[in-house]
Amino acid sequence: MRRSVRTHIGLAALVLSPVSARAEGAAVRTTERLVLEYHLDNGNSDEKDDHYGTLIERLTITGNADALTTSAEVNGEAFYSPGDDRHQNNARLERITAEYALGTVTITAGDFHKQLGRGIVLSLRKIDEIGLDTTLQGGRVAWAPDGHELEVFAGRTNTSAFDAVDQFFVPEASDVIGGGSYTFRGLEFMTLGTYAYTQRMRIPLVASAGFDHTSASGGFVELPDVAELVSIYVEADWQGRKSGERRTQGKAFYSTLDFNAGGFNALVEGLLIDDVKVQGSDVPDSPIVFEYAQPPTLERIDQEFEPNTDVRGARLRLAYAFLDGDVTPYVSAMLRQNEPEAEHPLNQFHGYGGVETLYDGGSSRLHLSGGYREHRQRGETTKSMKHGEVDWVQRLPGAHALHLTANEEFRTLASRDYVRGSAIVGLERQRLGGLSVEVGNDTQKPHERELYLAGIITWEAADWLLLRTTGGSQRGGLKCVGGVCREFPAFTGVKVEATGRHDLL
Repeated sequence: MRRSVRTHIGLAALVLSPVSARAEGAAVRTTERLVLEYHLDNGNSDEKDDHYGTLIERLTITGNADALTTSAEVNGEAFYSPGDDRHQNNARLERITAEYALGTVTITAGDFHKQLGRGIVLSLRKIDEIGLDTTLQGGRVAWAPDGHELEVFAGRTNTSAFDAVDQFFVPEASDVIGGGSYTFRGLEFMTLGTYAYTQRMRIPLVASAGFDHTSASGGFVELPDVAELVSIYVEADWQGRKSGERRTQGKAFYSTLDFNAGGFNALVEGLLIDDVKVQGSDVPDSPIVFEYAQPPTLERIDQEFEPNTDVRGARLRLAYAFLDGDVTPYVSAMLRQNEPEAEHPLNQFHGYGGVETLYDGGSSRLHLSGGYREHRQRGETTKSMKHGEVDWVQRLPGAHALHLTANEEFRTLASRDYVRGSAIVGLERQRLGGLSVEVGNDTQKPHERELYLAGIITWEAADWLLLRTTGGSQRGGLKCVGGVCREFPAFTGVKVEATGRHDLL
């Protein structure tokens, strides 16, 4: 592995050499994240995630000079698992990108993230919290004269080769996508946009039926400031799919209205998705279903959700800030119906509220929230949840602060009650670090660990170096961020993380 890493670092330096060698005032920055872990028995029923060690290296190199920007990643993993070959040592050069700006034209070659509209028909992006990183590996050309933005792009999907959740390597789908977009910004009060793309699956569902493909088009209208009170966004999309011998068509509609008057705010969201989904090839031996779109869900950003391919619903959020904005109570209510044309659609309701407060001149804060969620089908409640959260930062003398973050969920699923949650309380010192204790609980799965306890130490060792050490056990479970969910295993053991940033030029 050592020789491979050296080779890849050399290749990364070669990629960045035009920046460092040919331009005055060039800048090269590196961001490195090194993770050392040793996994003990985490108390679940899966023995595949116990008793092994991991070293994970993530090195990002970015250079820029004049109109040229280049970047590359050197990634590697090494495992210590005696007598077990389930994990593979690896080092590789990834995410190589070069971008050149020539007046109003920008040319990109390599890996780049891409989203159309609000992500209903295409969203290739990176979400660190759940280990997701999908790019389009190819090229794009963007032309942005005054008041206009025109872009064409093409490439193959490139998902991170290493699954950060299960710590296994994932075969690539490598599906081909090409498309374009146009945005008109020539009017101060309105922005208009339209886009289209087509996707061809690398692996067909039925070989004799030819290649499977998906095509989509759509557009949006945005009114950012109507009478200095209201902002409006409206999007409509159409999709056609061929999968084996089957051809389907879908459509989607999404809108938001954001009203602000004094300290009062009202947000209204509406969503209609009628049989729209964007999936990649079904790759043999891959534990992951490749998703190339993340539509709005109407949920809280960290809330788990049901399938989002055939749904209609709405959400209303009301908030009022008073005492110069130091106190802001709010309420939110969401109604969704999954598969509305089915004989027995799934009806979902989620209502919650809370209050955010600032005091001690803004250096202390308190956020309390709670709510109730219910799923009903065939006239019966299939799932319910009562939840509460607190996020409290209390300034202490000097540069110290006490920080408490906690959430607790009282759930019912298939007539079975269980509880899960976590709480972290810590003492923090500005520009030094902190010491925290985390307590978690989960009673969902019988005969598995229910109580979790861990200690966390963070240390800002230097302006460029942050160290974080975790020891003990931490609760796993489903984690969702912005409409994407992954099931994380519980962790028991020791983990050391080092993050450093260096300016080489």
